[in-house]
Amino acid sequence: MNSELKSIPNYIHQLQLENFTCFEKADLQFSKGINVLIGENGTGKTHILKLLYLIEESPILIDIIGAKPYINVLKHHNDFQNIFKVEKAGQLVRLQNKELTSRVNTNMTTQQLSFELSEDNSLTQNLNVKPRNDFSSLKKECLFLPPQQMLSTFDGFVAAYENRESSFDQTYYDLAKKLSLLPLKGEKLEEAQKLLKSFKEKIAIDVFQKGGKFFIRYEDYDLEAALEADGVNKIAQLIYLILNGSLNRNTILFWDEPENSLNPRWIKLLADFLKVLALEGVQIFVATHDYLLSHQLSLFAEYKEDINEDVGEMKVPDMKFFCLAKGKSGTEIFEGKHLGEIPNNPILDEFARHYDLEERLEAKYIDL
Repeated sequence: MNSELKSIPNYIHQLQLENFTCFEKADLQFSKGINVLIGENGTGKTHILKLLYLIEESPILIDIIGAKPYINVLKHHNDFQNIFKVEKAGQLVRLQNKELTSRVNTNMTTQQLSFELSEDNSLTQNLNVKPRNDFSSLKKECLFLPPQQMLSTFDGFVAAYENRESSFDQTYYDLAKKLSLLPLKGEKLEEAQKLLKSFKEKIAIDVFQKGGKFFIRYEDYDLEAALEADGVNKIAQLIYLILNGSLNRNTILFWDEPENSLNPRWIKLLADFLKVLALEGVQIFVATHDYLLSHQLSLFAEYKEDINEDVGEMKVPDMKFFCLAKGKSGTEIFEGKHLGEIPNNPILDEFARHYDLEERLEAKYIDL
């Protein structure tokens, strides 16, 4: 691989959608650091995460024929069915469209992939490689973390899914497969531990696997994950995925509702750690309903210069915020470098209504 290519950061920088699920048309320009998606239920946040994951996770077969590459993206209708948990891929086509066709285009630094998905399940695709003389940087590792943690249900999950005895979508199966990997060894383990250092200084737990089950280790005792709180398991799961190499500097991380089951203190620590991961080169996509997580990250982005000045060095990665809102012709998307640049913020709006109600009730009580 030539030295010029080594300096090219391979990350997703654009997604264009047409007639896909709840989107009539959308064009999202992403940050190479942290991308935060907010919006009411049913606006398509998870759809975007799953679609990007499906596109980037699919294997690419490359054959060199003379001076030109033959490229086949090994994607099938079943990929869409399993990831989105639908009976047929054609259900993902926005049926209000008379052509009954979805068009998707995604851009990475080294590749551009476009495909059309029709209501009858037919799928056409095209991959354009940039630059064309090198293919080793085509793929980045991907990790999708669904809302529910997997540690407490890991035992027997893979076999149940493969025997079609599970109702979960494929993202849970993919996660279980990654959790089945053993921890790294030697220098690679030391690198993973360095990445975790700041996080584990504030959350003093360890995690290990034994006999097909996960255990959480505290200072003076071990507890089986099935007996532990979901929030603890979610943090332990993140730690283990770093220790076994599934989450590293070359990973694109998709995390759906990371705040699920976490108390506010741990959400704050998680926001700090997402910042650490992004500074190490991890591109992150987060869909969230949480006020603290979204606004903590937004404060980092909005007051980046002040924060950097306080610590004396670069400590805030690039970020982008997206608000998905229901419109007359499907989901509309508003974006900005921080939440203050976005006109619609359903999380903040609901909190404002709550505080207004609280003030009215307090005023009424005082008057009495």
